[in-house]
Amino acid sequence: MKKIILATRGSALALAQSNIVASELEALGATVELKIVKTGGDKDTKSPLRIIGGNGLFVKEIEKKLLTKEADIAVHSGKDLPYNLAEGLMIGATPKAADSRDCLIFKKGCMDKDNLVIGTGSPRREKQCKKFYPNAIYKEIRGNIDTRLRKCKEGEYDAIFLAKAGIDRLGLDLSDFDVKTFDVCDIVPAACQGILAVECRNDDKEIIELLDKISDTKTRFRFELERKFFCDNQVDCSMAVGAYAEIYDEKYDLYTLLEDNYDKKCLKKGLVVLVGAGCGKGLITTRGLDFLKKAEVVVYDDLINIELLNEVNEDAKLIYVGKRMNSHSMKQELINDILIDEAMKGKRVVRLKGGDGFLFGRGGEELLALKRRGITCDIVPGVSSAIAVPEHVGIPVTHRGVASSVTIITGHTNNSKTENYAALAKLEGTLVFLMGLHAALEISTKLIENGKSENTPVSIISEGYRSNEQRINGSLKTLPLIAQKATTPAIIVIGDVASYELCNRENKALSNISVTVIGTEYFSNKLGALLEEKGAFVNRVKTITLDENILNIPDSFEKYTWIVFTSGNGIRIFFKGLLEKKLDIRMLSNMKFACIGAGTKKALAEYGIIADFVPSDYTAKVLGRELAKLLVPTDKVLIMRAENGSKLLNEELDKMKIVYDDRSIYDTVCVTQRIENQGKTKSDYIVFGSRNGALAYLEMYGEINNQKIVCIGEETGSVFEGRDIQVPKVHTAEAIVELIMEDVFNEKV
Repeated sequence: MKKIILATRGSALALAQSNIVASELEALGATVELKIVKTGGDKDTKSPLRIIGGNGLFVKEIEKKLLTKEADIAVHSGKDLPYNLAEGLMIGATPKAADSRDCLIFKKGCMDKDNLVIGTGSPRREKQCKKFYPNAIYKEIRGNIDTRLRKCKEGEYDAIFLAKAGIDRLGLDLSDFDVKTFDVCDIVPAACQGILAVECRNDDKEIIELLDKISDTKTRFRFELERKFFCDNQVDCSMAVGAYAEIYDEKYDLYTLLEDNYDKKCLKKGLVVLVGAGCGKGLITTRGLDFLKKAEVVVYDDLINIELLNEVNEDAKLIYVGKRMNSHSMKQELINDILIDEAMKGKRVVRLKGGDGFLFGRGGEELLALKRRGITCDIVPGVSSAIAVPEHVGIPVTHRGVASSVTIITGHTNNSKTENYAALAKLEGTLVFLMGLHAALEISTKLIENGKSENTPVSIISEGYRSNEQRINGSLKTLPLIAQKATTPAIIVIGDVASYELCNRENKALSNISVTVIGTEYFSNKLGALLEEKGAFVNRVKTITLDENILNIPDSFEKYTWIVFTSGNGIRIFFKGLLEKKLDIRMLSNMKFACIGAGTKKALAEYGIIADFVPSDYTAKVLGRELAKLLVPTDKVLIMRAENGSKLLNEELDKMKIVYDDRSIYDTVCVTQRIENQGKTKSDYIVFGSRNGALAYLEMYGEINNQKIVCIGEETGSVFEGRDIQVPKVHTAEAIVELIMEDVFNEKV
């Protein structure tokens, strides 16, 4: 390792601080040389800091030495840093902090004196000290620590302020003085007081990696919190400003002072969890799914199963940072900044990445950036496409007697590095190239040139775990040709195992058909499961949720003779409400039940009750008209349904002077946050389970392009005036599946 040049001010304290850092680096085997730099604050030692202060008074000249490469690192007191570092520089380390408290150093015998003369150039210290010494006279003081102590000892001042960190670092003997140390809640320290900030160039990777080893995580988190307060308020040394963070396991106390405003807040620490989403439906781990459901912020990519976002709490913030080759929507540095910013707000953040976040996913870069800021992180591994996608088409990447190893290679790098094809060609195991489709010619040519047989089996799997998944087989020689037929994302498998096809996947009725399902969670899950049984690829899009109102369920049913349900959702919420209200289901023994259609009738049957009446046509109007004809004057009807249900039911009952109680036990609420790319995912069919869901979809995602539209009923279909729509004869999930299967069969014929 080259000699490290450390730039520093020349004061005794600055040198002591620099030697602390130098010693830690030398313990790691480095050689460090100190370079003394005179700053603006050192050149003028008489003027009050509140007058000449300004931001970066003791830093700018030192930063110039870094930028001109006259120095490799610089050591600053954290409290001296400007709002913004010079472009191209970063804080590479914050070693373990010293004591942040302030001390009042008294001339012997003066501690109890009235009308003290206290030396300080800090409005922060003066304002807070007045609580304890209201009659004191506060007098400006400059000079290094030795000069200040001498002036105090000689009686020019009765007491002076010093930082405890400086006293300790210099190893000062204060036995000739009386010392009072203030608690941080009594005198809030300057932001980052007691913290050393080691600055370096942000492109000096060797230095950055070395500084990582001497940085203290807890101190870095403190540094970021206190510095954020300082920068957000754009303060300087002419103002009474302080900040101190006391860090605990899952929370921290933040003490702040801004002129006359003192505050103490107990805040939650942020957490970032890197979750591998796997490379297909159902391939996320249960632990990863648990984190996702509890997340307050989700930062996600393109290559995830977009349905996973339906698992996220509705109040969570979704941030799309999708990246594709040649069309990156967001730079990696900005993604890092987003994660840091959300975590610093105390949020529980999930960074959701396709496959596994550490396998060419740059997850390591993100967690390293977070670690450098002292942010708590966790990792949940994911199922990598390098293994799972070949498996999905029957290719074992290792197989006894054929391939005892597998090598995974990225098809592109961020530094144009050329792969060692000579070494790869000699390997007898399987080669798996990710993101390598564009480099197929190079891969083929270089491997053959370096001795790999041109007859080596090759398989390209495009769009793994998607409806248009495609496997194209060939040889190393034909790789460039078959690559032209493939689409991204694609995986290239090279080796004898590429000739294997170890699974006989049944070609089901809806294989290679994709369906987007729009509706409530219950409807989407039920219909989705039925479609997937038939081989379809399903994309569930949540556009509405149910806001339950169980309190609207009666506590007694004695005065009713009929209960009317207009949806399966109403039935599920009704019986759930009975349980939550601890109502005995036998209270319903003398009731009769009416359901609007076959699907609702089936939902009721799941609770062991057979519907007494279902209309000939599954509409609210026909339900009201035909039910009214069955009723007698003594009947009283209880309607359990959604808020703002169809008034056609009421009108028909009113015509026949039927007595009824219409109660809403849930409301359909539109999902307010748009999930990037979910609604516009390409699919063959798009199915709507309700009118409100259809309206919400159009509001969020706009017009529907070329998909075939299927609606559960005519009322839902009325949203799409002028478009060809298909409606099943029976308004059930099963009937929708049959309709799609019939349509696919007719298309094939």
